[in-house]
Amino acid sequence: MNVVASGWPPSVASRSHTPHPLAPLLARLAATHLDRRVADGVDPSNSPIYAARCRRLGGEKSRRLLARSLERLVEEADASPRRPSLSSVVRPSRTRVHEARPQLLMLASRLRADAAVDPRGVAAVRVLLTDGAGPVYTHGDPEALKHRLETIEDWIEP
Repeated sequence: MNVVASGWPPSVASRSHTPHPLAPLLARLAATHLDRRVADGVDPSNSPIYAARCRRLGGEKSRRLLARSLERLVEEADASPRRPSLSSVVRPSRTRVHEARPQLLMLASRLRADAAVDPRGVAAVRVLLTDGAGPVYTHGDPEALKHRLETIEDWIEP
C-alpha cells in the first residue's frame, strides 16, 4: 500500500501545517517514492510527510552522504577498469562519469557547503545516484548526464 498516495493515516496526510509524530517515520519508509516526487516538483508544503522528507534531505548528514557518493562515483570512474564479472550490480558508465567529472565534483562541493539548498535538487541527486536506468548507468545519449547535472544545479539553489 502506498501510504503517501492513499492518504493513510488521514490524521497525518490531511494536516499539512501541523507536525505529526508519524510523519518522519512514514517519510523514511517511503523515501524512494518521495524523492522521485520531490525531484519531479511536488510542493512539500502540501503534506507533513513530504515536509519531513525535505527536512531530512536538506540536513547535513544527508548532504554529506550524497556528496561522498558523488565523489566515490568519480573515483571509481578514474580507477583502472575492473575485470568483467557475472554480477547483478549495475555499474556506472565510466565514460559518462569521466566526461561529467567537473560537474559531479562541483555538485559534491555544493552539497558540502553550509549554504542552504533546495530539497528538490537534493532529491534529484539521490534519484540520479540510485536510478540504475538513469544517465549515470546507461551508455545512451552522451550528453544526458551533463544535461541532468545542469538541471540539478539549477534546482539545488534555493
